[in-house]
Amino acid sequence: MIEGIFVDGLIFSIMVIGILISYRILDFADLTCDGSVATGAAV
Repeated sequence: MIEGIFVDGLIFSIMVIGILISYRILDFADLTCDGSVATGAAV
């Protein structure tokens, strides 16, 4: 159970690093998740 918590934390930390790179370094709000949900609903 403890190992699963660490694995989940590692996965989420990688996602947060991707968001951090998008917002802070590139100065661009990556709205891929929002756009893909709307596109999927339209299709």
